[in-house]
Amino acid sequence: MDLFISLIVLYFAIGLLIYFSTIKGVRRKIAFVKTDTESQEGSKSVVWWIVGLTIWGVVGILLIVSWFLINVG
Repeated sequence: MDLFISLIVLYFAIGLLIYFSTIKGVRRKIAFVKTDTESQEGSKSVVWWIVGLTIWGVVGILLIVSWFLINVG
């Protein structure tokens, strides 16, 4: 197994670890925002969490595609 695929697996493992460790707090913030619609502090952090998760997914997809282009193409 080459170094690049090892880095991709490590990237996903660390990302999933961070995801599962923060999901409880985010769910609490979402519940708080649902009950208190005037609050913007909780909603900002939830939006940034979603943006970060989306960027993590896009970078992961790009890493996998680049690995396939390097090894197959």
